[in-house]
Amino acid sequence: MNSCYLLSGCRFLSNLTRMTSSVTRHSISVRGCPTEVLTLGQTLSENPSNLILIIPGNPGVASYYTNFMETIYDGMGKTHSVWVVSHAGHCRFPHLSLLPGETYSLKQQMDHKIAFLEDYLPQGANITLVGHSIERLKEVVLSWYFGPEVSECSVRATKELLHPQLVNNVLFMAYTELMEVNEADVDTINKHKDRITLYYGATDGWVPTTYRDELKQKVEGVSAHLCEKGYKHAFVLCHSQQVGELLVQLIKS
Repeated sequence: MNSCYLLSGCRFLSNLTRMTSSVTRHSISVRGCPTEVLTLGQTLSENPSNLILIIPGNPGVASYYTNFMETIYDGMGKTHSVWVVSHAGHCRFPHLSLLPGETYSLKQQMDHKIAFLEDYLPQGANITLVGHSIERLKEVVLSWYFGPEVSECSVRATKELLHPQLVNNVLFMAYTELMEVNEADVDTINKHKDRITLYYGATDGWVPTTYRDELKQKVEGVSAHLCEKGYKHAFVLCHSQQVGELLVQLIKS
């Protein structure tokens, strides 16, 4: 049975790059949108039967999740392939250039993920979806600048953002998030509560613990955990391994 964990036409493979000894970077176009996909285990063309797919926060640079992917892959005994799909326009490829002024709203990013699922998800595969927030730009930049403990993959990913058009896409998506995301979709969560697990940070400025309390009152029996380890919203900067190990435990349970 497929599961979901929330920490939320044209198909072709344009380029393959081996990032580490095991992680492969795919440069693709998803119905015209430049997209980066990182794969660990079986790749896009190999149709894995067990797949964990990670949807990033904002900025949606897939490289932030490299260490997180490796922790999950090893924790699952290398039985599940792990993929991360970037947000549209949040990646740089010489052969997939953004058009001047081309930006993608939150709605367009959601459509982009649905298109990726429809076009690239292996048929008949056992899928586990992992979603990480939708807003962490400030914490990413500040932690990169001030935090020496930040992981190497996070530094590389932040450097990828140093392009005006990519920054424009990140900020425009953040703007549409704040305009459009006003309350939880209680009906949908209640309908699928047996297949959804939510994990809240205890000191998260974007998602206060009161949101969790209110949701638990509205959706009886929903699985909504509160972090007791002090992990920050942008966990991929310093706590990829710890949160990855936690996710493995949740999946196995």
